[in-house]
Amino acid sequence: MSSTRRFRVEPGSLANEFAEFARDEAHHLRVMRLQTGTTVELFDGEGNAALGVLEDGDSGQVRVRVLDAVDASAESPVAVTLVQAVPVKLQRLDTTVRLCTELGVREIVPVVGARTQLPAGGMLVLGRRADRWRRIAESAAKQCGRTVVPRIAPVAPLAEIEWAKLPTSRFLLQPTAVRSLAAALRSSQETRCAIFVGPEGGWDAAERACVREEGGGAVALGPRVLRADSAGPTALALVQAAWGDLG
Repeated sequence: MSSTRRFRVEPGSLANEFAEFARDEAHHLRVMRLQTGTTVELFDGEGNAALGVLEDGDSGQVRVRVLDAVDASAESPVAVTLVQAVPVKLQRLDTTVRLCTELGVREIVPVVGARTQLPAGGMLVLGRRADRWRRIAESAAKQCGRTVVPRIAPVAPLAEIEWAKLPTSRFLLQPTAVRSLAAALRSSQETRCAIFVGPEGGWDAAERACVREEGGGAVALGPRVLRADSAGPTALALVQAAWGDLG
């Protein structure tokens, strides 16, 4: 693991003489109290990275001069979208977001299913929680060396997600499915796919039909029933091993 500190910069600012940071990241940089002349790695969350060096600026502010671009090779060659039903305990999705970011997920779409138990406060609370998931994704991307921060889509009912923007290769996780995800992955090679993970209790019949109508096929992960928060990372690891860069 590299000991070089990594900081996220505003998109486009790696082309400038000095990097630009969002308020929270600028605060993080200041409280780190790194010495002038320290070399850091900068990434914009959109696939670009560069080295930078800390300099003293006006009024004691820390500035980071952008140096040479660095190889952005940590991104997976397969773009996976995880459509994840919100679990009863919201903190479990915190873990899913972190693990899937480390495994190279490109986007996470949190959805409300028929069997989802909404928290007190309903969709308003879930909207605020999505901001937390975005921060977790950024932190995980920073830690694991990624240069792309996965997009966390707004929380929405399954039927209302942006189907047209999803990859056309779609896998609906269902414990009773006859075909396994591993077998489905062996039968073809894609560069994009979507994985659908239901809530506790699984998708209902109408939701399964909805995914089928949108081109999704039911697949199983194995003989054991995984929890909703562990099924996504497990499926993503299988995709990365078969089509991506894991293993």
